[in-house]
Amino acid sequence: MPDKVWLPTMIKRGLLIILMASFISILFNFINPSGITLINNYSLIKIDQQKVKVPVFLSRQAEKSRELNIHPPEDITLQKVHSAFFKGQAVFIDARSREKYRKGHIPGAISVPVNNIQPENIDLQHLDHGQKIIVYCDDPDCLLSMELAAILEHKGFMNVYFFTGGWEEWKEAGYQMSRGNKP
Repeated sequence: MPDKVWLPTMIKRGLLIILMASFISILFNFINPSGITLINNYSLIKIDQQKVKVPVFLSRQAEKSRELNIHPPEDITLQKVHSAFFKGQAVFIDARSREKYRKGHIPGAISVPVNNIQPENIDLQHLDHGQKIIVYCDDPDCLLSMELAAILEHKGFMNVYFFTGGWEEWKEAGYQMSRGNKP
């Protein structure tokens, strides 16, 4: 009989210890300057007339130092991408790895490999924040263009588009291509 009384007491004590440890951990994380951000800001991205939330992971310093001004980057079709390219109306940014960029990219595109660069280290100071920017990666399965579009939007660029068809759709259409390191 004493075992049945002892078990609920053990369970209560165990839960209390877990609760206290969780509270202390969260408090320490909050106080620690290099702690993990528990609530991330998000970027709204417009895909086929529907807004989708994409989390944006920035350092705490970057989070504290910026003003939040939400303007959703939008998906753009191949025809509009080609028209902007042909008319010289946009800056193109390739979000793929440098190796893929060297093998082939849209002529004039700037290489910003999202997987190898921290968001706070992306330096595009030479671009006007009102400039039309089209970001692309490999194909519709590649999400790097959406991620980079969200980062650029949080850096204050207000005219950002992501080309979901990406490099593969551009190549299949037979449009101009460049190779090598220079944009």
